[in-house]
Amino acid sequence: MIISKKAGELIPRRDHDFINLLYAFRVNILQQQTMTFYVKIWNKSTYPVYLAPVIYPEIQVLRELYLQGMLELAIQGLFFGAFIIMMLYNFLVYLTTKEKTYAYYALYILSVTAFLMYRYLYLYMFITGNRYIEKIIWLISVNIPIIFYLMFVMHFLA
Repeated sequence: MIISKKAGELIPRRDHDFINLLYAFRVNILQQQTMTFYVKIWNKSTYPVYLAPVIYPEIQVLRELYLQGMLELAIQGLFFGAFIIMMLYNFLVYLTTKEKTYAYYALYILSVTAFLMYRYLYLYMFITGNRYIEKIIWLISVNIPIIFYLMFVMHFLA
């Protein structure tokens, strides 16, 4: 029997066995059963790939993966929520005072948040659903924060 499974950042989330893990597979193995696995790794990025296969009993893994994923989503949701609140606050201060420093700082926070949402795959999971659109967002969000930061510093120190 041959089973083919794909994983990674460019594979749609609906095709993953676990929604919160990029490189985990569900494989049913009966007790006292022997199976041979062949793994083909294809890497499109410049980062090295490290393979460390780990096998867990299914009941333990499903419960732990679910709890780990929910805890991670909750903590990072608070983190991104704080960033968005800071951005909105500075934007509202800009609207009331018309001082450009607040606008540049709000745009800086927005662009850093976009980059971090790309980095932790939240753009893909909750907003775009398309990794190729995210690559464009990544190109923008890597460079734009530097520009807004420099503009913020220039106006703040002036």
